[in-house]
Amino acid sequence: MNLKSEEKLINVPNMLTLLNLILGFSAILYAKIDPAISFILIFTATVADALDGLAARVLKQTSKIGKELDSIADICSFGIAPAYLLLTIDFRVEAYIASIIYVCGGALRLARFNIYGVKEFFEGLPIPAAAIFSSSAAITLTNPYSSIIFIIAGFLMVSKIVFPSIKVPRGRISVLASLIIGVIATLITLYIWPPAELSLLFGIEIVFIVAICYVFLSPALELLLKKRYRN
Repeated sequence: MNLKSEEKLINVPNMLTLLNLILGFSAILYAKIDPAISFILIFTATVADALDGLAARVLKQTSKIGKELDSIADICSFGIAPAYLLLTIDFRVEAYIASIIYVCGGALRLARFNIYGVKEFFEGLPIPAAAIFSSSAAITLTNPYSSIIFIIAGFLMVSKIVFPSIKVPRGRISVLASLIIGVIATLITLYIWPPAELSLLFGIEIVFIVAICYVFLSPALELLLKKRYRN
């Protein structure tokens, strides 16, 4: 029996989702070899994750299979990969507990989004953003601080805090504003504590600063803009 056209396994969005999965799997493999490369693979997976949704909308190839496949890829690339990265850098009891909280939070976040998710906003921290936030912290910070970041990310994912979605104008403004503030915070940090040399690790530290601004400022900006749009 042939699959319906909207349920085809092989199409552009699904191939991009599989690329996301491959990058996440590669990030797990590289976690012990080179944590910085592992982070880059996780970061690149977030780009593939964004492109598969865009391709599905542009090509009108959204499907139930694509939605389920996306969740499977996401839990690998943005759930397991960052948690494993934390444990390979410093395997301690607190890191193990933090990684469990993070992975479980990510799984619950994806399950809730598949049932109740809407395009106007995100309920809870999106797991790709959580992956960048936590994995950059794993490389930038030492334990127990990196473990604390993973625990925070885990609880933010299952929280009811509203995060902006770039699919709507209000959300794009909130995300852009939080990222601009992150860049400004980075420039101030560079002015106060100039780096001895430019390196990949230094770049990851910059990403971590910007991620902090997005995680903690974008919900506030979204709330302010929501009230303004309502008025």
